[in-house]
Order: sequence, then C-alpha cells, then structure tokens
Amino acid sequence: MVTGNEVIGRVVKGLVIDGAGYVRKVVDGKPHGRGYSLILADNPKDGLKSAIEDDIDLILVDDDMPQMEGIEFVNILKGAETTKNIPVGIVTSSVEAKLREEGKKAGVADFLIKPFTLPELIGFIESLSRTDAATTGEKERIVVVEDSPILCKIYANILSRFGFEYQIISDSRRAIEGITSFQPHLVLMDQNMPDINGMELTRMLKGNEELVNIPIIMVTSDTKKKSILKALEYGVVDFLTKPFDEEVLLARMRAHLNNKKLFDSLSLAYKEMSELKNRLELLSITDGLTGLFNHRHFHDILREQMRLSKKNRSELSIILFDIDHFKKFNDVYGHKAGDKVIQVTAHVLQKSIRPQDISARYGGEEYAVILPNTAVGVAGEVAEKIRSDVEGSKAIFEDLSLSVTVSAGVALWDYECSEDKFVVCADMAMYESKKAGRNKVTIA
Repeated sequence: MVTGNEVIGRVVKGLVIDGAGYVRKVVDGKPHGRGYSLILADNPKDGLKSAIEDDIDLILVDDDMPQMEGIEFVNILKGAETTKNIPVGIVTSSVEAKLREEGKKAGVADFLIKPFTLPELIGFIESLSRTDAATTGEKERIVVVEDSPILCKIYANILSRFGFEYQIISDSRRAIEGITSFQPHLVLMDQNMPDINGMELTRMLKGNEELVNIPIIMVTSDTKKKSILKALEYGVVDFLTKPFDEEVLLARMRAHLNNKKLFDSLSLAYKEMSELKNRLELLSITDGLTGLFNHRHFHDILREQMRLSKKNRSELSIILFDIDHFKKFNDVYGHKAGDKVIQVTAHVLQKSIRPQDISARYGGEEYAVILPNTAVGVAGEVAEKIRSDVEGSKAIFEDLSLSVTVSAGVALWDYECSEDKFVVCADMAMYESKKAGRNKVTIA
C-alpha cells in the first residue's frame, strides 16, 4: 500500500482499492493543488485493513480487480459496522445499467467511468466527499448508583443540562439489573450504601462478562489510601471526593467516556477485522460461481490428506468428473446457460457426497472430490451416486429444462506416487469413461 501524500492534498482522506493499478497511473507524478489525501491499496485485503484503521472519509473501488468484483467488495464494506457509513464510489470501464442497479442496491454513491483524467478524478472525489454518511446521533448513557435523595437531584440536574441520557438507581440491590438493562457508557457509584456498598457492587460488575468493560467512577468521602487501593484493585477507574465540583465531575466523566469510546472503537475494529479477514480468506479459497473450494485449495487439502494417509496408513481416494458435452450448452444456449449447468451440477455434487468428503471445482466444467479413509470400491460407489444424481436432475434456465450427465474417474493413492501423478491417474480413468460412451464411472 502506498500513500499519495503528494498527489491529492491532506484535508479529506480517501482510499482507493486499486487492484488493477489504473488510478495509480492517472495520479503518478502529477500536481494537484487540492485538499485531499489519497491512500492507494493494491488489493482488497489491504483495502479493508486501511478502511478500518486509517479513519477514512471516502472510498473508491476499482470494479476491475483481479481478486474480486467491486460490487462484491462494496457488500463486504457495507456489511461491516465500522465501514458501513463511509461513502463509496466505483471506478469502472462498464457503462451497463445492470452494474449501476447492482451498485445502488449495494450502497454505491456514484460511478466514475474509465478512461478519466486527474482533474476528473479530483472532481469525482470532491463530489463523493459531500455525500453524507448516516450517523446515529446516540446520546451517551450514564447510570448513577446513589442512595442520597439530595445527590440524586444534583446528578439529575447536571446530567440533563449537559444532554446525557441517564438513569438513577437509589437501591443498590437493583443496580445490576438496571445497569444490565440500560447498558450505560459510564457508572457513577456511591461508595457507602446500605445493603450492597460500592466496593462490593464494583466487584460484582467486574465479574459480569457483559458489564466488565463499563468504567466506574467511585464517588466517596473516604480518602483513606487503603480504601482507594482496594477500589482500584476491584476495577474502579477514578475517584471523586464529596462534595464534588460540577466542572471536575464533568471533566472526569468526559475523560473516561472518551477512553470508553476509544476502547469500544478498537474492540469493534478488531472484531470487524477478524470477521473480514475470515471472509476474505474464505473468498480466496472458494470458487465464485459454485461456492465449492477452488483448484488451488483442492491441492492444499489433497497434500494434507496425503500426509495424514501416509502417517496413519489409511486409504485415500479421489474422484475427478467432467460434464459431458459441456461445450454444446455454451454454443447452443449461451454462456449463462453454461454457468447454470455448472452451478446445478455443483449443487447436486454437494448433496450427493458424504459429510467427510471434500468437493471442489477443479476447473471449467471439471470437479474433484477427496475421500479420506475410503477404499477405492467405496469411492466408486460414491462416484456412481454422483453420476446417477446428476443424470436425474435438470438445469432450469429461463424456459429450458436441460439434461446433464457426467463422466467420472476414481483413483486410490498407493502412498508412493506424487500428488500430480495421483490426480493424473484419476484423470485418465475419467477419460476412459468418456471413451466408453460417457455418463459412466471408471476405477483406475
């Protein structure tokens, strides 16, 4: 990732997910004279990280990224709490109405059509920066646990005047219930109360997983060192001595509310980053059309299963199968019909295999299945079930009902041959099925 700190000024911070490198070529080495800062991310993974961590004001997504489509990336951004309100524009070479419709549904603010010049890019960024992101306008919530009626009135007066949403609990026995229900950003806690004192209540709050991160300011007339140390040990973040000054109370509240906001923001960012990382990792190992594992991940799994098979001396089989006469679907009915056939076949495959089996789209109209702890005869039965189930299904495309068959090859690993030879063995068996008339299973 590179920062365009000499490309587009420093007032509004923009992020460009520039997977194809087009924007980099437009801005490289050219003067700007505008108040923008532009961060260029080379891939979706770096872009997501920057969107979460770099306090981004707006995002441009290149629709021509090799890793994933721009709309798909926008859906990820809009599905994340920390990035959902950032205005997003799409940079694309397409003028199709369908892309705009999909973009608007996903939450895209506008589109910039390639080719474009640097002034056009700057104008687009200016327009995008004026897009208002949604804000919640949520008030900060305060709970006061205090048994003195006079102090309760003082707290109510201060908190209402300064725009806080608050709840005052005068019975300490109801404090946990009230705090759990109200979910405050801060608690002001009296130390000396009947039934449950402030120290014990703090200990109870910090022992509650749901409430542990709420900061507590202890309000007390007890200034003994021993009491202060004990309260700090229990988890109090600050002390306020009675009688307190209004300005001091507000200053300390504001300091700890800001700390809480930062803590919540970092916690949420970490959670979102973990979730997005998992989603990106899943995207990197799955086939976009079928949802099955992709070719590369199939080989990653196969290598690991071969290692385990050799270590445990367990049987390992694989199946390769191919859609018969697939070219005719594309040639006669069009590529969308071909895609539908591929999707339906993948769906039938996934329903036909056993829970322990691992399926993948091997490439084009070809699929693969890894069968751990499986003898070749049993693997042949699984392959036959797949073949039969595919033959009995129909690919419905528009007003067409398309019949599909597959040819399969099954191979058993001998603990010695290489990964490539193992796959070739199944591949050769599959082509024997083709030679024998298709819609058959051959065991190597």
